[in-house]
Amino acid sequence: YGFIINDSGEFMANTLMDISEREPFPKAITEKTPEGLRKIYRKMIAGESGIEEFTANGAVYYAVFRPVETGYIKGRNENRWSVAYVLPGDKVYVELSFLRHELIAVVLATALILLLAYSVGNYFTRPIRELAGATHSVAAGQMPTLDLGRSDEIGDLSASFNLMVEAIKKRDEELKELARTDGLTGLYNHNYFKTEADREVKSAVRFSRPLSLIMADLDAFKTYNDVNGHLQGDAALKRVAELLRLSCRDVDLVARYGGEEFAVLLRECGLEAAVKVAERIRKKIEAEVFPNEEMQPGGEFTLSIGVAEADRDVCTGEELIEIADKALYRAKDMGGNRISIGKKEV
Repeated sequence: YGFIINDSGEFMANTLMDISEREPFPKAITEKTPEGLRKIYRKMIAGESGIEEFTANGAVYYAVFRPVETGYIKGRNENRWSVAYVLPGDKVYVELSFLRHELIAVVLATALILLLAYSVGNYFTRPIRELAGATHSVAAGQMPTLDLGRSDEIGDLSASFNLMVEAIKKRDEELKELARTDGLTGLYNHNYFKTEADREVKSAVRFSRPLSLIMADLDAFKTYNDVNGHLQGDAALKRVAELLRLSCRDVDLVARYGGEEFAVLLRECGLEAAVKVAERIRKKIEAEVFPNEEMQPGGEFTLSIGVAEADRDVCTGEELIEIADKALYRAKDMGGNRISIGKKEV
């Protein structure tokens, strides 16, 4: 898992926590924080970087942390944010443990060779220096790959080092993916969608390209949850997410905006075409057979949709979302299972 701590010792993001945008950021160091993690959090708050080992619930973990590289004043991070990701010691750092033991063995062997002949010793020490430098680079947050051109033990050692680096890269990519996707549906999450929507709206307005937004909310979903239970409700949300993907193009950005609300950003798509996509989505949900949907108001599992288009008067993602959201709730107020088109209020 991963997290971000600011210089006040607060979690700004944490994949293990649901951090609300409307409430104060939670403190990283509390009475329940294990001592090992306290030490790491203090270093992160101070703007340090490195790899630290700690124990939690009887298991060993490694925390890799470094300041966010956004701006510097005299070599120090201006924002004083620090990003970290935590990896299980028994899975990811098997290669690192092997590397350390092999490195010690090679250094001892090299020292003996140096006593016999400088030329032979230099042949061995050069790749060792490269390995040591690469190890320091990993500690600093870089992920180099070694190619020593050797088929001996040192070549095997460098191969093990490369395996370790690839394992860390993979976990890093998984962490990035977790940071932007919804754990239940696999769609993009709220924060990522808002960021992308703002960027796309500004680009569309600047270059006069069409861009539309669909905001959709399931009708009477609380009733469905109360009747069928949350597990069946989760299954319904997953199915809705799948139907949304099938109804949209690969270039469209589909997200779970929150709870039972979904959002679709339609690139290169004007309002008229967006309404057609919205109607296709509405019909797909209406036609899909959900367990016990006959218990829903109206006897069907449905959703309401608001549609809005970006233009010169709607030049931020927040404005576009607000207009589409208001249109969505007009559709719900009119009885649901329908589409409403949003316009900016003058």
